[in-house]
Amino acid sequence: MAASDTFMSIDAIMRGLLEQYIDYTVIAIPNIVKVFFDPSKKAHLQIQNENDFVQG
Repeated sequence: MAASDTFMSIDAIMRGLLEQYIDYTVIAIPNIVKVFFDPSKKAHLQIQNENDFVQG
């Protein structure tokens, strides 16, 4: 199997949408992190140890 057989190409429109989605997600990371350190939200989400959540 050639190396090119293992990759899927996407068209320019789909690539743009994917890049937008990634950008929006990266921008939201600080807000998402705040949720995990807010005591009331941690209790609601039942997060006992942030490291367990971050590391899976």
